[in-house]
Amino acid sequence: MAKALSPSDVLAFHAHESARVAVVSLRGAQREVWRALPFEFEDTIARLDEADVVGPGAVVNGQLLSRRLVQHWRRLARPAQIAPAQAPLRTTGRRYDLLFVPIGDLNELSMFEDLKPWLSSSRLRVAWVVELWSRSIANNPRALRLLKQFDMIAVGAENSVEPLQRATGVACFYLPAGVDVMQCMPNDLRAERPIDVYQMGRRADSTHRALLNLARERDWYYLFDTSWSKETDQPVEHRALLADTIKRTRFFIANRAKVDAPQQTGGQHEVSFRMFEGSAGGTVMMGETPQTPSFQNLFGWEDAVIPMPFGSTHIGDLIDSLVAQPQRLQAIRARNVQQALLRHDWAYRWRAVLERAGLKPLPGLVAREAQLAALAERIGHEHTDIAAASSTGARILRLPVAGQTGLQMGA
Repeated sequence: MAKALSPSDVLAFHAHESARVAVVSLRGAQREVWRALPFEFEDTIARLDEADVVGPGAVVNGQLLSRRLVQHWRRLARPAQIAPAQAPLRTTGRRYDLLFVPIGDLNELSMFEDLKPWLSSSRLRVAWVVELWSRSIANNPRALRLLKQFDMIAVGAENSVEPLQRATGVACFYLPAGVDVMQCMPNDLRAERPIDVYQMGRRADSTHRALLNLARERDWYYLFDTSWSKETDQPVEHRALLADTIKRTRFFIANRAKVDAPQQTGGQHEVSFRMFEGSAGGTVMMGETPQTPSFQNLFGWEDAVIPMPFGSTHIGDLIDSLVAQPQRLQAIRARNVQQALLRHDWAYRWRAVLERAGLKPLPGLVAREAQLAALAERIGHEHTDIAAASSTGARILRLPVAGQTGLQMGA
């Protein structure tokens, strides 16, 4: 069982002398690979705002960690500015305008023995439940009691927003995943991509076998997982390596979230992390897409994901048909990067949270958005075949609370 966390067991991964935001991170207690994505969001918040990002580690039962362990935490949080001897976040210390607590899933809430010291340190308290399937809500009464202590709950699954709000009575809103687009985007959209097909994580054996045959027949570089190690102690490096790999990939398999796990999802359709990563890397994505309004609003541009049923054995024919249209392929790559710049950077997700909290964005966030817009405009100028897409003016994703319908793209 995971060790419960308390305010006396914390390490400052990022510390700001005039912090208005506190982010409680579990990067010191959770090493699952997929959690590197929300950790990336936490690091982005620290860069764009005045935020303390704290988590388990530096002070345990009043004793400082050894130098060896402090060095280990430095590697974990790089490139963060770390203050391992920083005073822990206590109720008698600094007060914050906003407490933001990313939670992987409802089961993870059990790691917090007592949230009250954290909650009382902030004027407004927001939890972000990254993964949530509606069928699991009723099975977690203790987690629901803990969530009721928050003022708002962001939910990473569109179809779980309404059920969670009904179960908790707390205002809920949809906050999809995002990505560090500037890290993921290629320097040159016309550069050769040495990886022909990349299929990471979940896969259909039938499609995998078809790709293995194609790789042998055509001397393709087909990249896939050969082991199921689910942990990393280097989340920052993991995200950088993943970005470098995807931006060098021609065709990227991106299915809806947990497409092969109906026993867990109950058939619920949601957008997957792969789609955000693949679009930012300028790949040509192929896969089974979710039948949800959020997919159309998040990825509603032309050829965002080339439809391919999960388990298809005809992937070779589909790739051949696309390769025969080089101009279309180039437009797909350019458009995917451009739209990721306009829609899916973590900066937009943080703005959405700030707007809910009634806080103004700081200069770092405004500057980041301007940089993203400039890069998107440059792609539009360099690739005139996607000029129509660049004229939409879509930049900031407006995310409704439960009870509202649809997502609007704001200018």
